[in-house]
Amino acid sequence: MVKRVSILAIAAAALLAAPADVQAKRTAKDKALYEKALKECNGPAYPGGAHILINYADGWYRCETRDSRR
Repeated sequence: MVKRVSILAIAAAALLAAPADVQAKRTAKDKALYEKALKECNGPAYPGGAHILINYADGWYRCETRDSRR
């Protein structure tokens, strides 16, 4: 039982640390695109917030609300 809890704790810590690693590896251009997308998708056009889809290779992003995929 203690092994399971330890393994789960390590896995959870790894998952929580992953976004910081990804953010550190982004280029300045990618960071700027992410910040722009974050600002727009959480802005007044999307009062409930929106899920951000970013294509870094082509330099575009899309804000999707819950009902966008229906």
